[in-house]
Amino acid sequence: MANECKLKNLEILRKAHNMTVDELMTKIGKENSRSTYYTWLKTGQIKVCDIKKLHALFNVTSDCILDIVPIKIC
Repeated sequence: MANECKLKNLEILRKAHNMTVDELMTKIGKENSRSTYYTWLKTGQIKVCDIKKLHALFNVTSDCILDIVPIKIC
């Protein structure tokens, strides 16, 4: 069974903003946390404080980050 990404919107947002995983994690104050990012994608579990930081960085709702609603990139 392949590893399925549970937070597809987060990966789409990161790529749409031309950020590496390391750049994204640094921007939200989690330097050297590449493994944390991939754990988020694998499990779909992110701490509320990190969701707030991602919301502020990408200017999207937490529902969008958590794949509850479709992403809209203009």
